[in-house]
Amino acid sequence: MEIKVDPETGALVGLTVIDLPTTVDSAAPETSGRTEEAVVPTLDVALWPHRDQLATDRRVARAECDLGHGRSPGRFALVFSAEPSSRRTRCGGTTVELSANGELTRVIANI
Repeated sequence: MEIKVDPETGALVGLTVIDLPTTVDSAAPETSGRTEEAVVPTLDVALWPHRDQLATDRRVARAECDLGHGRSPGRFALVFSAEPSSRRTRCGGTTVELSANGELTRVIANI
């Protein structure tokens, strides 16, 4: 999976699934907490190693985690964490869910 992030602002620009995760999460829990509408989620890029030394046209940061996916009528979810989601941002047909400590937990697309 590739997540495209604006290197200056940390704004989530795109997400591409190269290989579908093999783990199926068919019982993703409902999210509690608030939903922010038309908000672009941002990632903290301050901790990226050598961020200031990379070429401005291509910056790559790698992270590994267990991923899963789930499908239900009209929805497809990529699961990044087993942590419960406590807040979400929604823009158009895509919702990004976060844990209480700001960890990316799920990205859900209406299909």
